[in-house]
Amino acid sequence: MKKYKIVLIFCSFITTVFSQQIHSPAEILNILENSKITYEINTLEKQIECKDFSDKLNYHDCFRVSTDSGLYTYKISVNERAKPLFEKAETFFNANNLDSALLYYKLSLNADSSLFTVMTYIGQIYGAKGDYENANIWYIKAIEKNYIDYMAHWFLADSYLSMNDLKKAVNEIVIAQIFNRNNPRIKKSLINIFEKAKRNT
Repeated sequence: MKKYKIVLIFCSFITTVFSQQIHSPAEILNILENSKITYEINTLEKQIECKDFSDKLNYHDCFRVSTDSGLYTYKISVNERAKPLFEKAETFFNANNLDSALLYYKLSLNADSSLFTVMTYIGQIYGAKGDYENANIWYIKAIEKNYIDYMAHWFLADSYLSMNDLKKAVNEIVIAQIFNRNNPRIKKSLINIFEKAKRNT
């Protein structure tokens, strides 16, 4: 038992001594100036290019397919039969004519069942009308078809918040944040939901 205590104390000491600290640029300059070692700071002559990961970004118009060899992401495309219906739905939605938008989103989905994003939009319209039960049905359908649809997770979280189901709201907004970390509105929604659930972000 004594040996274990000594090893534990030694490990704690090593971890404390050698733990990495993050310093601000001003602190780094101060360390350099006060050091006994001489440092030289130069500008890079050749710029180091960042690797392009834009093909790895999760856009709302993408869907994921899982196979034995891996996960693959593809762009959703609207077929020729559904395209005019979808465009009409978008026009009505942008004009805030929700009933007509709902009708044409459903017609476009009937014409092309692979338009998983349309399921999210249908849910969004039900949510805007305060019909959270139907909104949730459509968000869950969208998630079942395309789990990486961050908007469906996000809107479902907001819907659960409106229904005062904070546990489910927290779960869904965390998933939305994971799938799209760069959206400030999702971050704002996450902070709001976590505050209401009395949790730290």
